[in-house]
Amino acid sequence: MADMRNPLLWSLSLGMVLCSEVGVCWAEEPGAQSAASTPVEKCCPAPVASPEKPAPCPVYVSDPERLAALTASDPVVFERADSLASRDNYYRRLLVPSGLLIGGGLILAGTLDRFSNDQWTNGSKWTVFSGVSVAAVTLLISWALAPERDDLLTVINHWNLRHPERPLAP
Repeated sequence: MADMRNPLLWSLSLGMVLCSEVGVCWAEEPGAQSAASTPVEKCCPAPVASPEKPAPCPVYVSDPERLAALTASDPVVFERADSLASRDNYYRRLLVPSGLLIGGGLILAGTLDRFSNDQWTNGSKWTVFSGVSVAAVTLLISWALAPERDDLLTVINHWNLRHPERPLAP
C-alpha cells in the first residue's frame, strides 16, 4: 500500500517509479508495506537519442542588412536580400534625412525672415509652409516605398526552402 503520509506517492498507483530532484528514485512494489519503500540509486533510465536529427535552431533576423550578410553564401537568395538591404538603406538613410534637412532648412529660413522683419510676410509664411510640406511629403514617400515586412519574409522563406539545415526566422 502507498505511504499515506506522502500525498504524491499516495495519489499515484502502486508500481510507479518516481525520480526525485536529487536523482534518488522511490519504488513501490505491489503488495509491499509503506515501510518497505527504499531509495534506489540510478533507477532513472538515461535519455535515448532519437534516430532523427533534432530540428536546428533558427537564426532570428529583423534587419535587411543582417539578412544580406547571412545569405551571402547563396547567390540566388543573396541577390534578393542585397536588393532589399539597398532599398532599406536608400529610404531610411538617404531620403528621410535629406528631406528632413531640406524641410527644416526652409522652416528655419522662414522663421529667421519673420524675426528679421518683426512680422510674418507672405514670403516667410510660404517658406515655412513649403518646409513643412517637403518634410511631410518626404516622410510619406519613404514610408510608402520602403521595404515591408512581407519583403523580408519572402526572402527568409526562399532561404528556408533552399537551406532547411540552416533556417532563418523573422
